[in-house]
Amino acid sequence: MNSSPSARRSVGADVSLALLALALTGSLSPSRAAGVLSEQDYLIDMPVVLSVSRLAQRLDETPGAVTILDRDMLRRSGARDVADALRLVPGFQTSTSFESIAPLASYHGKFDDYSNRLELMIDGRSAYSTYFIGSVGPGLQTMALEDIERIEVLRGSNSAAYGARAILGVINIVTRHSADTLGAQGAVTVGENGVRDAQARLGWESAASTYRLTVDRRADEGLTGAFGANRIERVNFRADTALQAGSELQWRAGYLSIDAGKGRINEVENPARPTQFASAYLQVDYRLALGLDSDLALRFSHGQETYQEDYLYALTNLPLPLGSLYGPQDFYTVNSGGSARNDVLTVQHSIRANPTTRLVWGGEYRNEQVQSIALFNTDRALGTEFVRLFGNLEWRLANDWLLNAGALAEHSSRNGNTLSPRLMLNWHVTPSHTVRAGVSKAFRPPVPLNLQPICATSGLGTIRSTGLRYFPQEPFKLKRWWRLNWDILVISKHGTRRWMCGCSTSASMASSVARRIRRLTITTARIFRSRALNTN
Repeated sequence: MNSSPSARRSVGADVSLALLALALTGSLSPSRAAGVLSEQDYLIDMPVVLSVSRLAQRLDETPGAVTILDRDMLRRSGARDVADALRLVPGFQTSTSFESIAPLASYHGKFDDYSNRLELMIDGRSAYSTYFIGSVGPGLQTMALEDIERIEVLRGSNSAAYGARAILGVINIVTRHSADTLGAQGAVTVGENGVRDAQARLGWESAASTYRLTVDRRADEGLTGAFGANRIERVNFRADTALQAGSELQWRAGYLSIDAGKGRINEVENPARPTQFASAYLQVDYRLALGLDSDLALRFSHGQETYQEDYLYALTNLPLPLGSLYGPQDFYTVNSGGSARNDVLTVQHSIRANPTTRLVWGGEYRNEQVQSIALFNTDRALGTEFVRLFGNLEWRLANDWLLNAGALAEHSSRNGNTLSPRLMLNWHVTPSHTVRAGVSKAFRPPVPLNLQPICATSGLGTIRSTGLRYFPQEPFKLKRWWRLNWDILVISKHGTRRWMCGCSTSASMASSVARRIRRLTITTARIFRSRALNTN
């Protein structure tokens, strides 16, 4: 059985410091320790990313600013989950609380209960929560860190490639190929605050296929003052089959369970109570090689979620005079829960027309269904359909100039038609220095909770989830929200000395007009906002 730093038992500060010193000592080769780090140590082996334009591109040729957290960085970070690791990304805010079902992450924006302005993908599959109005929290807990090859984070809007949700950025989790995880591996971590983590992985192969099955569990006592312990259990499976003529078939499936506490003891409006969230997914990817310069990719995915939150409400807490009609033994069981599902079919064609031009284009159909009596005062499922057409052209104008032009047209059954274009120009000033400038447009559509009647509490009749009184929202209105962001990173070398400096500033305006700059990148953003229910 293999061993990893995360598998070592953390029982005291002395042991932790010793392990850290051993890791740092072993990570420096004799030649590297004896010499001086140069600029090339940071610029060698330029990574290739997949999540910006849907084309595989070098990091310095993408139409956006990207941060990569590779497997080695994740291992050395000491993070227990993806949300914790995102603290390393400039401009990101993260939480470790389970009050919003799962720990969250947000980028240069309002950090609310659901963090629904980011697009989260796992191996290309959109993994935001349909039930929790687009929250990335549960999706960030889907994969164990040991199965992740890298995390690509686009810092800036990308609706031109992925449509709704990608207004502030994209998080793409790329898992390891099953051929790289053959054999058995296990890890156990024990620490303070009731940390009890365990993980087991088995990889095997057949004639033309490789497989991986991972089962893991994460548990702790939660934050100080929070109610209840937290427990996450996961099962993930992946199979890769090499077909003839360079084609490939991939299967992925998984299950996630989150048990956590919510609320506070002796608080009437927010009583202490347990919550249970569960999700499952199935994903099938087929890539057909049409030739040396062309391939066709088909993807189907299915996801489903269930949420349960039950607690007793003392009827004596009702407003007077209703509360005086009941005694200490009178309680009402409040049922807050529901379910959701989504089905997605994507077709994508990539082609290299000539040595200087590449093109990717395709379409996607997505169907979402949400059902919750507590939220919508009806037992019928509320559905939303998305139809998307997308494309991106990469044109090398000269050796040092690269143009990316793309757009996504989307039709939503609830929001109508939207268009998100993008035009970006990259200039390689030197082999290690790139300047990027362009313009793009992003949007976030309303969710069913924005457009459905909202439940109001008014007297005894409003307590029953099957007889809630409700009122319609005011007409949905479109408002523009703009921001100005700067990211600057300078790497320089003078003699035998090396220095780096970086800064990140952000400014926003409450008015309806402004500009958004991302490393000399000008983008516009549209956010839908309702005055009756502010979801932004």
